[in-house]
Order: sequence, then C-alpha cells, then structure tokens
Amino acid sequence: MAPDCQHLLIDGYNLIHKWPELRRALRHGSDAARNQLAEAIRIIHDFEGVRTTIVFDGRGEQVDIERPGQHLTFSFLFSPASMSADELIEQFTNKASNPESVWVVTGDNMVRETAGALGAHTLTPDDLENWVLACKRRQSEELAKRSRQSQKDWRG
Repeated sequence: MAPDCQHLLIDGYNLIHKWPELRRALRHGSDAARNQLAEAIRIIHDFEGVRTTIVFDGRGEQVDIERPGQHLTFSFLFSPASMSADELIEQFTNKASNPESVWVVTGDNMVRETAGALGAHTLTPDDLENWVLACKRRQSEELAKRSRQSQKDWRG
C-alpha cells in the first residue's frame, strides 16, 4: 500500500479507540490493548520491512521507549506527561530528515492535517486496517506460491 513508507508512526490510543476489537481489549487493561495492537500491525513491519513506532500518551518526565519484541525497528514510544502523543508525533514528523518517507496513522483530523503540512503522508485507522489485510493476503499468496514450488521441486 505504501511502497515509499520507511517509518510508520501510529497514534496508539487513538487507534485502540477506533478499532472495536482493540476497544474490547481495553477491558483487560491498557497493556493488553497495546499488545493486541502490536500483534495486529506487526505484519507491516515483518512482511514489508517498515520501521514501526506506536506512540502513546506517557506518564513520566521524559520519552520512554519499549520494544514489544526483539526488533529495534518496532517500538512503543511514550510521550512525557507534559506532552501528548499527538504533540510527539508532530514533533517527530517536523524533525524528520525525509518527512515524505513518514506515514502517520491517526483518526485525529488535526494531527493528520499538521503531519501532512509537514510533508508526511497520512492514513486513517481504516486505511491502516486495509493495509494490514492486504499484507495478510500477499503473505498468504507468497506462502502458497512457495509451497507449490517446494512440492514441484520435491517431485521433480
């Protein structure tokens, strides 16, 4: 979907509140919802090789980074308590050396407008869901193709 996307920035809690299955996961706590979000979009990182950062409102005095896996290119980023996730996304986009390679996902129209004005591409939560589904389809097709080739090679 986004062939020139080198860094995907996701407004985490915004997306959690937009996707019904993630909203339901909130009943089990923020950690459960964040982890389910990470699992839902991990295919974009893994299959398409896109650096992915999910930005959340924080609670500390400084930016905090967590990695929900072993990859340095897939992160949770928590803003300081004095700054919203929206502000951190805007700041990150503003300081990007190549903002055209940054894709911002949020349901917040103001954040999308600001990110777009700074040169980033923007997606809605629905756009991201469609991208995830497209990745899953392409991954399945690729696996089926490889399986057919393996069977052919084995028989040959």
